[in-house]
Amino acid sequence: MTCSRIVLAAACLAAALVGCGAGGTVVFSLGGPSGTLGWDEPVEKGKKSPFDSGMIDYAGTTFAVWCDWMGGSGLGTSGSGGGTTIDGHLRFPDGKTVAVSCRTTDGRTGPVTIGEHTFDLAAGNLFLVSGPSDQPRVKQLKRHLSRIDFTKRRSVQAYGQADQEITAFFTRDGKPN
Repeated sequence: MTCSRIVLAAACLAAALVGCGAGGTVVFSLGGPSGTLGWDEPVEKGKKSPFDSGMIDYAGTTFAVWCDWMGGSGLGTSGSGGGTTIDGHLRFPDGKTVAVSCRTTDGRTGPVTIGEHTFDLAAGNLFLVSGPSDQPRVKQLKRHLSRIDFTKRRSVQAYGQADQEITAFFTRDGKPN
């Protein structure tokens, strides 16, 4: 087989594996299912932890918002050949809501808005949110979200405990927020 035939065969195989959307636009995967996990159970009975209560909204391994309270949220994903949109809100314990939005054409870049905070997905796919609804603190981190089983509370709690930046964010003055 000649070199040009090998290159052509490799290109065809790559296109078949990635997939194409309408008009030849490359379609990307979110890296898993989307959903919400909320919990209000201690990590360890008798000990206070910043991970005893929380909620995480996720869109595969592309995007996740982690709050240190269990409350309502409503994030939905929609996609087309032009990319994916993740829109919705986070409901704070006081009942107020903050809008959440992420738009990406490749699963790695694009604008993210949480309340009045604006980010670029390229700088990180995990967003931590804490504080009162009128002045929420938001921190963006770049993490391998494939290491979290979003369907299991203990997996999320263990991931947070093992990550110093996450633990520090959800802890103030040595105590859980």
